Amino acid sequence: MFRKVLPGQAAEALAFLSREPEINHFILGDIECYGLDDPNLELWVEGSDGLHAALLRYYGSFILYAPGGADARHAVRIMRDSGLGMLSGRPEYVQPVIDRLGLSPEIHANIFMRLPPGGFRPAEKGHAVVKVDTGNVGRYLNGIVALRQCITEFAMNINVDALQEELRRGCRRIFIALADGLTVSMAMTTVERKQAAMIVSVCTRKEYRGRGYAPALMTALCKELETEGKTALLFYNNPVAGRVYQALGFEDIGRWCFASF
Repeated sequence: MFRKVLPGQAAEALAFLSREPEINHFILGDIECYGLDDPNLELWVEGSDGLHAALLRYYGSFILYAPGGADARHAVRIMRDSGLGMLSGRPEYVQPVIDRLGLSPEIHANIFMRLPPGGFRPAEKGHAVVKVDTGNVGRYLNGIVALRQCITEFAMNINVDALQEELRRGCRRIFIALADGLTVSMAMTTVERKQAAMIVSVCTRKEYRGRGYAPALMTALCKELETEGKTALLFYNNPVAGRVYQALGFEDIGRWCFASF
């Protein structure tokens, strides 16, 4: 049965999660960025003689880490009581919970990748890129929103206030490429922590694809992360994108499931 971890009492949970820091990047990153005293973030763990499962909620999104199995019935009760929007984790961890929920979520299967130390192979040629920060975000925000809205898989509302707050906190960084007065390509990180950063929203306008924008952005972003000693992580389910990441030196480390309810 899961028990809630209170602020100031997370040492055991963090040690457990840090056994696989890359797999648990989102859980560790959310705790590092926001803290357990944030009302929108909660953590539960399971195990009396050594932990074997952890469940994190951030708003309506849950992440399950259960290398030793988990009490699916109790996990379902926690998620229903808290308001379930999404559940993610390794497929073998989340499937028993999905089955017990008795719902039919929209499931996205992804490959999880990381850039190993010393494995980065930057693109040889690239376009000029712009780093978006707290000083210039107002200038580029509309272009970022427009870019996402024109690409089906990214066409969702952006919480502008949250994005700017994450830039201020250092939990996110954004690189963009400009052409013909438009923001034509983008790559950003989310839930950054001291040791690693998750790269997300790598996208290019359809009419500008195949011109090297994504490799240029990824090169600039990964160079900066490498300089800071951070491991670059990402998910992908598009084989074309996968080849771009492999060419830069990324390697597969497993599979990841996102179940949206």
